[in-house]
Amino acid sequence: MRVVCVVAVGWLAMAIGVVGCGGASTKPATGNSASDITISGTLSTGTSMLASSRGLHTSGLSAAVSGLAGYRLYCVTFSTPPASGTADADSSGVVSLTLAAKDVPFGCFILDSQGNGVATLMFGSQSAQTVALSGSANLGTITVDTTSGVAQAAVPPGGTVVTSTPAGVPCPVGTWSYVSSTSSGTTWVAETGAGQYAVSVSGAGPNGMTSFSNLPSTYSNGTFTIGPFNPELNDPNNPCFGTKTETVILTANSTCTEMTGTGVKAGCTGQCGCETETITVTKM
Repeated sequence: MRVVCVVAVGWLAMAIGVVGCGGASTKPATGNSASDITISGTLSTGTSMLASSRGLHTSGLSAAVSGLAGYRLYCVTFSTPPASGTADADSSGVVSLTLAAKDVPFGCFILDSQGNGVATLMFGSQSAQTVALSGSANLGTITVDTTSGVAQAAVPPGGTVVTSTPAGVPCPVGTWSYVSSTSSGTTWVAETGAGQYAVSVSGAGPNGMTSFSNLPSTYSNGTFTIGPFNPELNDPNNPCFGTKTETVILTANSTCTEMTGTGVKAGCTGQCGCETETITVTKM
């Protein structure tokens, strides 16, 4: 099997937010009563050092290769209600969005020009998916690796990496660690509407650091359902890419500190394994 088998559990993905600038018309952001900040940077293709050679590296960022005009930066907060925003990159890859997120933890993703999730943004060298900013910030070069699904940017001045779930957020929102029968890693779950959530999952699986994003999900009466989604990396040399699907169903305990369940696969042909995975997710 390939990867953190995204098996499910890693969540956060993204529903397309509203708000745009930097190459797009400006619209009001959705969200809470926190003060607005502006988040900017330059999207560039390249190999994140976190995923370089499909292994986990923490020595820094790779050099940018080229701009990603028309790609989008999408960010969403851990707040109730959540704030979200998206902005298109201009012809040089420069992107800027305004979000009600001063001192509020948030995460970001990269979408292609059609709004499909292509990468999860990691901050710094520790593969952290969540950051809080004390004011507006320029993330500099955001290196986007669409094969591994990892995007990377430095933690800006005034930024703090957040590794645990803030108090008071509703289940299943938050940062989680997961262990499955084939992989382990961290996940991030954000609310995108009533009963609707988006998921990303990241971890060092059999083939190194990978991440999946834009995994739609729902939560009702203690049951969290993710998918169906393609659990294979975006690799044209992978015969399983585009054919296999996986649906994950997890049940939360009474305090929403742990969820357990399975990832069931379909559409497996030839060498593409279709084993059912057992999954345990623990809130961080």
